[in-house]
Order: sequence, then C-alpha cells, then structure tokens
Amino acid sequence: PKSLNLKVRDPARFHFDPKLLLTLIAKTYINFSSESTFVEAGIAQMLNYFIFQLAGPKSLNLKVRDPARFHFDPKLLLTLIAKTYINFSSESTFVEAVVKDIRSFKLEVFHKVAHIFHRERMLPDDVIAQFEKFTQRCEELAASLATEEEDLGEIPDEFLDPITYTLMEDPVLLPSGQAIDRPNITRHLLSDQTDPFNRSHLTVDMLRPATDLKEKIDAWRQSKRQKREDMQIS
Repeated sequence: PKSLNLKVRDPARFHFDPKLLLTLIAKTYINFSSESTFVEAGIAQMLNYFIFQLAGPKSLNLKVRDPARFHFDPKLLLTLIAKTYINFSSESTFVEAVVKDIRSFKLEVFHKVAHIFHRERMLPDDVIAQFEKFTQRCEELAASLATEEEDLGEIPDEFLDPITYTLMEDPVLLPSGQAIDRPNITRHLLSDQTDPFNRSHLTVDMLRPATDLKEKIDAWRQSKRQKREDMQIS
C-alpha cells in the first residue's frame, strides 16, 4: 500500500539493532507464566543463540566488514547478554527454558564468557559473580535433568516430541491433531508461522493443550520416580 511507502534518509541506520533489543529486555521485568511461554522461550533461545555465536567454538569466524555501521560491538553485546540472564535469573521457568534449549545451550560457553569477563575486566566483580551464580544454577539443573532422563529409561513413542525426539513436558495439539511440545513449536513459530508438518498457516493462539496426553506423561513419570524411590529404600 502507498501508505507504507517509507522514505528512509539513511538506509544504513534503518536495520535491526541487537544492542537496543537487549538493553530493552535487560531493563524490563516479565512475569513469566504458562500464558507467556512464547515470550519466555523466545528470550531464552535468543540469548543462548547470541552468546553461542559470540563465544562459541566458531566465534573467531564471526567477522563484520563495517562494525560501526552495523553497531557490532562483541564485548558490549556479551555484557548486555549477561545482564539479561541475571535480570531473569530469579525465574525458575526462565532458567529451565535456557537449559532445555538443546540447539544453543552449551555450559562450556557460559564458563568461557565468565573467564573473558574476568580477564578483560568487562564488568564489576559483583556482576560477574551473579553471572557465575546463574551459570552454576544452569549446570545443576542440567545435571538433574540428565539424571532424571537416565532414570526414566526408554520413553514410549507417544510421549516423544516428533521434532526433537525428547520427552514432551507441555504437549499441545496443532490444528491437524499432531501433538508437539510447546517450547519446540513456539521456537519454530518465532521465525516461521506455519505448521512444520504440512506448512499450513499456524500461530501460537491456534495451539490447544493436549490435556489427556499430559496426564498420561505425568502419570508415567511419577510411576518411574516411585519405582526409583522404592529401589533406594530397599
């Protein structure tokens, strides 16, 4: 439409600025709840992706021809990412979303970033300590989840997410009737608002809780926990 025909005086400045986005998120408090899973998962995955790209094994390959033009300042971005993690660290659901991001969450990257902060004196000591505390919390949760997964043993196929093949914890139904774990489909919808199985239009408000399936999964997990506890007592 003609009303959307914008004239930009300086096209180089008309683009996404990750520093601005991270600053806004870092200064904003979001009360996470079951209704805000979409936002929660999106923030956790965005932060994990950014920190992995900036400090992961391939970070040295990350080069920008004109850093100033594109507001690319790796050190500043790392500090903003760390402050954002810290800002939401009191929310257990956020920490869980960070750890369960199987695509980008890597503990070794968090440890490396903490080392960089100390070496380069990029943040005050108390802020670095908060980031290290958050990293430790993530490490403990990751270890706990790994132990639980090992104790569960073989998972029934109907309880597995069709994309990641991991146990679903918050299954939802797509309009087609396909069940999928909520965090995985919300992550997909952040960049592609289509059903990943048939490519039909899909938005987060079209998802329906798979209540019966969740009850079955919860009952199965509880039976596994009870069996483990009985074995420990005996």
